[in-house]
Amino acid sequence: MQFVISSAFGAIAAMLLVVWRRERQDGLRCAAGGYLLALVAATGALGAPVALEAVVWRGLVAWAVGLYVGAGLAWRVALLVPPLAIALLPGTWSHWALAYLDLAVGLSCIAAARRQHQAGHELLAMASLASLAAFAAALGARDAFEWQQRYLWPTALIFGIVLPVAAMMREHELSRSARALTQRMTNFYDVLSRTNQAIVRIKEPKALFEAISQICVEAGHARMACVYVLDGVLARRAATAGPAAEILSGIPQPWDTSQPAAQGSYTVQALREGRSLASNDYQNDPRAAPWRDEAVKHGVHAFAWLPFRRRGGVAGVLMLAADQTDFFDPPLVALLDKLVGDISLALDAIEQEHARERSHREAEASLRRFQQLFNTAPLPSSILSIDDRRVLAVNDACCESFGLAREEMIGRRTADLPSRLDSDDREALYAELRSRGRVRNRLGRVHQPDGSFRYQLFNAEPIEYEGRACLLVLSLDITDLHEAEQVREALARAEAASRAKTEFLARMSHELRTPLNAVLGFTQLLRHDASERLNAQELAQLDLVQQAGWHLLTLINDVLDVSRIESGRMVVQVRPLALVPLLDEAIELNRAAAAEQGISLQADYDGLPAPGVLADPTRLRQVLFNLLSNALKYNRPGGLVRLALQTDEDRVHLLIEDTGVGMTPDQLAHLYEPFNRLGREGGAVEGTGIGLVLTRQLLWLMRGEIAVDSAVDRGTRVRVSLPRAEAPPPEAPPAPTRAGLAAPQGTVLYIEDNEVNVLLVQQLLARWAGVRFVHAHNGRQGLDMVRSLRPGLVLLDMQLPDIDGLEVLRRLKDDPATRELPVIALSASAMPEDVARARALGVTAYWTKPIAFDQFLEGVAHAIEATAVAT
Repeated sequence: MQFVISSAFGAIAAMLLVVWRRERQDGLRCAAGGYLLALVAATGALGAPVALEAVVWRGLVAWAVGLYVGAGLAWRVALLVPPLAIALLPGTWSHWALAYLDLAVGLSCIAAARRQHQAGHELLAMASLASLAAFAAALGARDAFEWQQRYLWPTALIFGIVLPVAAMMREHELSRSARALTQRMTNFYDVLSRTNQAIVRIKEPKALFEAISQICVEAGHARMACVYVLDGVLARRAATAGPAAEILSGIPQPWDTSQPAAQGSYTVQALREGRSLASNDYQNDPRAAPWRDEAVKHGVHAFAWLPFRRRGGVAGVLMLAADQTDFFDPPLVALLDKLVGDISLALDAIEQEHARERSHREAEASLRRFQQLFNTAPLPSSILSIDDRRVLAVNDACCESFGLAREEMIGRRTADLPSRLDSDDREALYAELRSRGRVRNRLGRVHQPDGSFRYQLFNAEPIEYEGRACLLVLSLDITDLHEAEQVREALARAEAASRAKTEFLARMSHELRTPLNAVLGFTQLLRHDASERLNAQELAQLDLVQQAGWHLLTLINDVLDVSRIESGRMVVQVRPLALVPLLDEAIELNRAAAAEQGISLQADYDGLPAPGVLADPTRLRQVLFNLLSNALKYNRPGGLVRLALQTDEDRVHLLIEDTGVGMTPDQLAHLYEPFNRLGREGGAVEGTGIGLVLTRQLLWLMRGEIAVDSAVDRGTRVRVSLPRAEAPPPEAPPAPTRAGLAAPQGTVLYIEDNEVNVLLVQQLLARWAGVRFVHAHNGRQGLDMVRSLRPGLVLLDMQLPDIDGLEVLRRLKDDPATRELPVIALSASAMPEDVARARALGVTAYWTKPIAFDQFLEGVAHAIEATAVAT
């Protein structure tokens, strides 16, 4: 019996060595050594206790199995040390060391089977567990020989037979996997080749994506292919092949990658991180939970996500699905990375090609437009080569100007033409071209074939034409104007004087408005609470101060309006208007003044059809107020002011008649001279002498007319004519204003360097306990305080000592943290261009000084309330 067992162990050892020599698998040589040691132990030559001998050679085999299945050194040490320690115990405890070995080997093989399927590890696990069962059955053996017969020898023989079989199975599986890998790599090399062919052939991204998806399914045997293109936070499905619609049915199209449901997906991770990802056992992947069932239902067991780039950033991802686990191993993923790298290069090349084509088309279109403009230009135009100064092209106007046919000019040097620029002027033109790079408005003398010459104004610009460095030359015959040069210079001096006058008036307006702001502001403050502290005479004196201040402001505004009209800066917005409501409004505005003087205001247009006119509503109000104000001021107590209307086919005539003192013919002759009060300067009636001048100029801008008829002691009759128009439908009545202001709550920052203005605003806002007033002396301090305090409103002066108000406003609007903060300009600069620049930068409102008490408080309250609602 022992001879048979020894022979069997020797045969197993020989078989293991043969398999090892063929396959070179780790552990088989060590296992052969264990069975050779078992052969010696079976002959009894070792002379040690049977259990200890068995533990030694079975431990050697277990160590070999650990190497074979890839167990680590720590696991193999843990496999041997405990059974050796148990084997040294007295009595029957040594037998349990073998049970420990069987159990440990079985667990090692089970773990290996989970890692690598169909490699024979299951057989080894079954043999180890069967050996454990045989050990349990042999516990009742009478002696060591029976124990060997019932457990040790049969299980050793079975395990020794299973081990080479398992080794050959694993080798077969490795060989099959290698063949499958080779086939996959071959397939995807074909995919790479066909993709590069498609890249050469296809020049549209969508068509390229569709072709690549189809190639991956057909040539790469992918179960499915899909291309997602990133559009902001949206991933759009650009192309698919295979059953993508069914597999991806649970994913929205387009897919918002910012949603929490998308954040945990492999697709979004690949788009976010820009690296390739793979899930080679999708059925057991915990991240696949939302889409696992649909994928497995269509036979998908592995996925790969391969991001591609565009202009250096991640532009999308190619998603591939396979019907096998472990399909996307590292070599294949590396090959696929090359594939998407080629796609990235192709997309950049497509974009560059499209850009080049667009540039080419735009260049051709520009050339066509240039040629069309050149040939049809009303100014004489020519193209000259810079190197030899030959004529390359001329337009019809140039031929007519020089009196030459096109054939007489093309190809000839400019100095050889019958009509040519004087040589000195020509050299001066080229000298200016060399020094400045272009020629602007250079006067030159052009010699004519008859010996005379004409004056022309030349402009020249370097261009590239037909691949050559050329000049585009434009000329203008100004012979008839040359003699009027001194006239033009005189006009230029007059225009400069007018501009200087306008700028002076603007500066004077600013300088006058600043002290007026203090006068009117503090007067309004005093008047607001003065009834309890001042008597009637003092209140009347305070009212006189306030009236004088507003009168001065009216004078400033009228002077500026006249200046703007004379300089051409006044713009009116003419549109169809209903005239009667404006007349009613003007009468109401002057009714109190009329009642104070005992003058009757009579409207003789009631009941007439409401005519419409073409006019600017604001400027027409100004005209009506000026005329009615004059009719009242120069009337007599108990007098009459009458308004009437007349219409004809295309004009509407407004008649304003009064029973006042009237004017002499000499006064009428000087009626429209600025600041001429016609000898009434010493009278009791205040005036500026420019109201009627401004009225006539405003009417002229609105295509209207004014005529004045007057006689001493009989009164004055003013006739205003305006273009007739269809009266628009009546506008909805304005929303009622609030009866009183609720006390606002918030912080107001005033950026102002004038301490008087600061004190005025501070005292105006002091009536509101919930409003905190803070002040900055200059622009930089104001910017710092805005960022630290976050006020509800900023009042901003436009003239600051360090940086002007426009720069402060620009920095506030450029900063996202302060962009929505309301900013109200509070400035003495009242010129329209100043207001327009501030509004273009986003100012909430532009208020000119002096401050109107009630409008200022209501505007501040509205702004603070709007900020509170927004936050």
